[in-house]
Formats: sequence, structure tokens, C-alpha cells
Amino acid sequence: LVCIVRPQTQTAAAGGGGNGSSSGNSSSSSVQLQPPEEGWVVKLWQVHEPGQRGLDVHREWAAAGVAPRMVTHMDAGGSWQASVMEHLAPTQGWAPLRYYAQLSVERLRQQHLDPTAAKLPCPTALDWQEIQLAAERALAKGHAALLEGQPTAHGDARLINVLGKQQGDHNWAIRFVDFDWSGIEGTSRYPATISAHVAWPAGVRTRGPLRQEHDKQLLQAELTWLVADLEAQAKAEDVQAGKKVRTA
Repeated sequence: LVCIVRPQTQTAAAGGGGNGSSSGNSSSSSVQLQPPEEGWVVKLWQVHEPGQRGLDVHREWAAAGVAPRMVTHMDAGGSWQASVMEHLAPTQGWAPLRYYAQLSVERLRQQHLDPTAAKLPCPTALDWQEIQLAAERALAKGHAALLEGQPTAHGDARLINVLGKQQGDHNWAIRFVDFDWSGIEGTSRYPATISAHVAWPAGVRTRGPLRQEHDKQLLQAELTWLVADLEAQAKAEDVQAGKKVRTA
């Protein structure tokens, strides 16, 4: 469950500790939080499987600069936790790479664009090569972030969970989101239910151990397929344009 908090002073319980644990044993205090203009994201997390450490992994990846900045977090009762994080909004140029992919295809086909899409840059085939490198570098930085001295894994590194923002010509910033499945590599496990409509890497299975290699393979597979598909469509558009010129 996710909601956006717009500018207006809010009171929240700040999680104590700082020991890398999201357990409910830390004390809390009342703090005044003032969201920036774009607002904050408030997310409720539920721990479904023992060893899932999504909130903790998110915090470590944010410290490494590859996830939205965490403002505060707190226990929300039972197996639920709550976190407040920066809002990487479309108005700032942030969007999931899956959305940017659809945007590239729609503009190639000259399809109608919604108002939000019209304000975002349209990645070219060259951009997507740079995006792929930037995403792989960001994933490596996330994997290098340790939790209690142990390597971490995201668990669901599909393009829908990877945000991108253009920063100059062919230069892209990357942030990972949706850390619900995340945890310690080899110790934390996938949930009891996994979509059968996703081409997961070999070794991904319900309640199977998280592996960094799964993250790498899933991200690389989606990006490689996307770049190849966009290049093929661009060539097809060029061929079609050539036919129109010769006909004229």
C-alpha cells in the first residue's frame, strides 16, 4: 500500500535503533515532518516470509544512492511496517523504465501520448544502450551494499521496479524501488506466490533463496530484449519511410 503525502506538516513516529533491524523493539518519538513540494511516499510493508528484510535493504541501497531516500520508518502493528521516502515524481523526470519503453514504442509508431508522457524525454536506441549500462552499474552498487555484513539481493529487478531520469545527453540516473521481496542473499527467500506470467531466471522458485545472480539475469534479459526490439522497430520505420519516399 502506497500513498503520496503533499506539503503540510505531518506528525509521525520515527523509528529508533539504527542497528539495521526492523523489529518492533525500538523506542519511538514524535517528530514534525514537512514534505517537499513534490511530496513524500508513505508505504506500508508486510513481512510475508521469515527473513524478508525489504525495509532494511531499501535503506542500505538508498545510502548507496540507488534507491529513493528514506526519511523515517516505524512499526505499524503485527507484521506491518511503514516507511516515508522521497517521491521521485514524473514531474521531476522520473519514471519506470517499463514506462519509458512503452513511450519509445508509442513515439516510433506516432501513437497518442498522454500529457505526462509528452513532458518526458523519449529514449532513443542509443539512450537505451546507455540506460542498460547505468542500470547494471546501479544494480552492482546495490549488491555491494551489505546488511549486517552480508550481501543483499533485490528479488524483483524487473523494469517496472527500476526508475530512470535523464541527466544530460545520454546520461541517466537509476533508482530501484519495490523492495518487498528483498533480503540477504542465500538466506532470505522468495514469497509463497510468484507470478507465472514472468520469465523468471532459472532457480527462482516459491520460497527459494534470493540470489544476486537472479537480479542480474532478470534485469539483463528485460533490457537486452527491449533494446533489440526497439532497434528492430526503428529499422522497420526507416524501411517504411524509404518506401514512402520512393512511392512519392
